[in-house]
Amino acid sequence: MKFKNLTIILALILALTSISLTSALSCGDIITQNTTLTKDLICSGTAITIDADNIVLDGNGHTIEGDRTGYGVSVMENTIIVVKNLKIRNFKEGISFIDDIFNSEVYNNVIERNQNGVSIIVFGTGNKIHDNEFRENARGVFISI
Repeated sequence: MKFKNLTIILALILALTSISLTSALSCGDIITQNTTLTKDLICSGTAITIDADNIVLDGNGHTIEGDRTGYGVSVMENTIIVVKNLKIRNFKEGISFIDDIFNSEVYNNVIERNQNGVSIIVFGTGNKIHDNEFRENARGVFISI
């Protein structure tokens, strides 16, 4: 009986810890669960890649800064992605949604000094980009179908 209770407790702990990641991310990390930034990042190339459906990336007011290459946040072929409360600067693409992105949202971000602030490339519907500040980007929002 004690072993069964321990197994149930461990299963609950694992389920709860998979809900949200709040540990510090590093440049180049791939996230597959809800994530809240705990520190600023200065990156070369791509800073963060989201590679799962139903993910919230909460910048928590932090900055990710690039070297004019790569993506600040890269998302490919995922649905229901939220990117919020983040300052993204000095990337080729601040936030990039590529191929079959559906029902996703980008809001309450400061997106500055990127080649493209937000890019939506190829196909997707139901995506919302609102309540962001775009500053000194070559293009604020770039859409290519």
